[in-house]
Parts: sequence; structure tokens; C-alpha cells
Amino acid sequence: MTWHLLTLNVTVKDGERALLTRNGQLVRVLAPGRHRLFDPLHELKAEVLDVILPGEIRELVNKVVEAERVAKANLIRRQEETAATRSLLNTARLMEENPLLLRLKELESLERLVEKVGRIDLHAGNGEGLDALLTRLVRLKAPETA
Repeated sequence: MTWHLLTLNVTVKDGERALLTRNGQLVRVLAPGRHRLFDPLHELKAEVLDVILPGEIRELVNKVVEAERVAKANLIRRQEETAATRSLLNTARLMEENPLLLRLKELESLERLVEKVGRIDLHAGNGEGLDALLTRLVRLKAPETA
């Protein structure tokens, strides 16, 4: 049995409404969106009704619609920020557990820095130069003193 023969699919555009009738009697008003209605006897009819609102009410409706869009955009932005923060936390945990990953991240950061800078002058007090930069770039713990 194919269900598409028993259903009525209606798509209502934004700013419009559709009147759903059965045998000439109003059943309900359909809001914008896609609707799939069970209609085994093919009695339902949907007629598009263009809603014309007075100026002040139209402006209020437009403000409400805009506020809903802004709220959805803010929700999406917060979800993305939460996902990014969670990803940073997971990365930090991995680096804490595996010093080799931390060292790799240090070298990647140094590589990005070198790509942006044309020249680097190192002035290490003990004459260690590049070795001091590579071994002491980032420290999670203070050096242990005996």
C-alpha cells in the first residue's frame, strides 16, 4: 500500500495561510510550513489565503519575526561557542596527559610565528640561543629546585 495516495501534502509560504476544508466546511487554518494530512477519501481541499495586515500590525509582526530570527542565531552561536570550549577542554586534557602532544603544539605555534615574522633575534643570557627557545618555550610546572 502506498501512503502518498492517502495523504495530502500542502506547503504554505511565509506570510500566507491556507484554509483546509472538507466538503465545504472549514476544518482548520494552516500556518506557514509543510503539512502532510491524512486524507483517504480525498475530501480535503487546501486553498491559499493571502493575509493582508494593517501597517502597524504588519510592522509588529515583522519585528516579532526578526526577533525570532535573532534568537535562533544567538542560540546557534552559543551552541557553537559551547562546542568550541568543550573541544579546547578535551585538547587541554589530552595535552596534560601526554607531554609529547604539548610539545608538538608548541612547535606548531612556533612554526606559525616564524611564518609571520621575517626575522627573529635570540638573546639568551647563557649563550643557549635556539636551544633555550625550543626547550623552555612553555612550562606547565616550575623548575624543581633541590
